[in-house]
Amino acid sequence: MLDLHKLRIFIQVSQAGSFSSAADTLLMTQSGVSQHIQELENALGTRLFERKPRGVSLTATGHTLLNYAEQILALVNEAENAVADVAKLSGGVIRGGATPGVGMYVLPAWTATFRVKYPHIQIELSTRITAEILAQLRANQLNLGVIEGEVDDEQAGFSVRTLQDVEQWLIVGPTHGWWQRSSVRISELSGETLITRQRGSASRVWLDEILKRNNVRCRIAAEFDNVESIKRAVSGSSAISVLPRYAIEQEERLGLLKPVHVDGAPMQRMIRAVWNSNSPLTPTANAFLNHVAGEFNRSSF
Repeated sequence: MLDLHKLRIFIQVSQAGSFSSAADTLLMTQSGVSQHIQELENALGTRLFERKPRGVSLTATGHTLLNYAEQILALVNEAENAVADVAKLSGGVIRGGATPGVGMYVLPAWTATFRVKYPHIQIELSTRITAEILAQLRANQLNLGVIEGEVDDEQAGFSVRTLQDVEQWLIVGPTHGWWQRSSVRISELSGETLITRQRGSASRVWLDEILKRNNVRCRIAAEFDNVESIKRAVSGSSAISVLPRYAIEQEERLGLLKPVHVDGAPMQRMIRAVWNSNSPLTPTANAFLNHVAGEFNRSSF
């Protein structure tokens, strides 16, 4: 009989391409991983991997088993989600990752409301850029990611659920000449001093593409990996930035920042939940995703 634990190890080795890399991800010893694979091969009477000087690769039989193993574990997870009563589970941990905007300004409050419903479930939420979240999902270090941005070819192997389309706003401080305006044309941004996210972040890539597509050239004054730093830099200067409105709610009420609509260019970004297709959501992670999706449906950003 196939052992589910061994199948999970087998899938991880096939993804990692080596026993050592799989062991690091699984928090096991390399010898322990090797032993489980050997026992699985002995039980099936066939070789699943070709051992090479640098790692391993699947045999033809290994490819066949991988297809079935992924289906088996997906069905097991589906069965768990169908019958598990999360409210009666004695405990559980959800390891989530979120991009800075939604991770700092949206999810903390919704995590608190989730904990009211399920006080026995612990949530570990870290804030990372999209590329880091995807890497941690691939390594099974996270159960679920919530990202602001686009899904591209590099995200193959992930399941995605769209949560909400969110408007991005031009942000100005009280000393900027646009403080009294409600909107500007995208072309008017040319020559403006811009405070932006760091290179390599999905937000920066998206904004650079918008500006390039509309032949807009701004002067980059500063790059920050922290949204709070961007807001402070803009509120105390004549620079501009682009952020979702939910990130500046408090500053808008206090008169420190103002959102200005940008006409002439699509300024929406999609918020999505993403998880490793080969590691289906646990019942607790699925419950959290459904809770967050429900909160997005009740909110308008």
